[in-house]
Amino acid sequence: MTLLPPEAIQRLSQHHQGRLVVAFSGGMDSTAMLHALVRAGLNSRIEAVHVNHGLQAQAFSWQAHCAAVCRLLEVPLQIAEVEVSSRGSLEAAARRARYQAFEKILCPADLLLMAHHREDHIETAMLTLLRGYAGMGLSGMPASRGLGEAEIYRPLLTVSQSTIVEYALQHKLDFIEDPSNQDTRHDRNYLRHNVMPRLEGRFPDWASRLESRLDLDQQARALLTAYGAQDVKTLRAPQGFSVVKLKALERFRGLHVLNTLIAQCAAIIPSRRQLTAAYEMLVADGQVEPRVMLIAGFELHRHGQWFDFLPPVAGNTASDEVEIKAGTEIELGGFELKAWVAPGGIKVPAGAKWLRGGRGQLKLEGSHKRLSELLREQGIPFWVRQRLPVLTERNRLLAIPELPDWAVTAQFSEAVGLDQASQGLHVALIRSAV
Repeated sequence: MTLLPPEAIQRLSQHHQGRLVVAFSGGMDSTAMLHALVRAGLNSRIEAVHVNHGLQAQAFSWQAHCAAVCRLLEVPLQIAEVEVSSRGSLEAAARRARYQAFEKILCPADLLLMAHHREDHIETAMLTLLRGYAGMGLSGMPASRGLGEAEIYRPLLTVSQSTIVEYALQHKLDFIEDPSNQDTRHDRNYLRHNVMPRLEGRFPDWASRLESRLDLDQQARALLTAYGAQDVKTLRAPQGFSVVKLKALERFRGLHVLNTLIAQCAAIIPSRRQLTAAYEMLVADGQVEPRVMLIAGFELHRHGQWFDFLPPVAGNTASDEVEIKAGTEIELGGFELKAWVAPGGIKVPAGAKWLRGGRGQLKLEGSHKRLSELLREQGIPFWVRQRLPVLTERNRLLAIPELPDWAVTAQFSEAVGLDQASQGLHVALIRSAV
């Protein structure tokens, strides 16, 4: 018995630009897919990655199980232990942490293989419909989509779950059974266990008809998404996205460009209620103070005539210490903090610390302006100031990193001993690409 469709084997066999990386949870679906890939003769080209969310008591025993399976199949395995934010939906936060881990591991042109199957595709479409999501037409799971410079591919999306079960039994596969998959308090599990079997009993071909509708809607949505992506680029500027340009669009088009931006960044389609509320917040007149709205664990910010849609910064406080040294590349919620050594940089005193947030009242030596005033005058929006680490020592402000997207050079106190003739640390906070 084969599991992988012929078109999937053909695509994977012809993929030579990057790696084939299997998202391996250790459950039945990903175990069956990994086993089938090895049987198809692709084992010399595949690797696996297991994300440990640390949310279940069995998390590390599951990790050990995945390592044992990969050893048996002679497939290299990477483990990614992630920290799941306690803000908002736990499910959304775990998903965001998982995809961030994938993106860090993947290289350009890699294919991330995920074991979603036909029923997952249909369940997603049903949830989209029942929750009133604001996509153009019904939306299930795409067979492929971009993830950074790599791509997600779902080889089993046309394969039924019953086929996967039969394959796992035939080959006597050992896999993890996550007890949370039986918890019908979760919407997807409720659909899977309580609703879909009843539909199948009453309308035996309902799933096939829904799949046909999904295919038609996907074609229309691809065209609309392309137009929306062009509008996203038009609104984009170093300071964020332009409120003025958003307001200049006809309302339906403005809603669509915002929907496209959220889908690009968070890989979800917001509900119509969420989308409308977000749009009204962004186009409201007379708004001066910063505003923020949470959507799928991401932050939609507006400040003056600019807005941005960003992942939150890891950590539960607004004044975290950030370890910065040469070669540093730190993700700070939609921004990258980079540090390097070159002439004229900072000489960091012993005991000085880079701290993020909560430093707005401090002043640079020789300046009469507070940090918050200084940054506002230079047009630095609220969400950037939240993420910006500054160098402090005993409640003194010593240095502010470079902000190249706003044409703001680094600023220093004399205490850091700058010398254009000698080496020092340079630090910049750079906006990540959408």
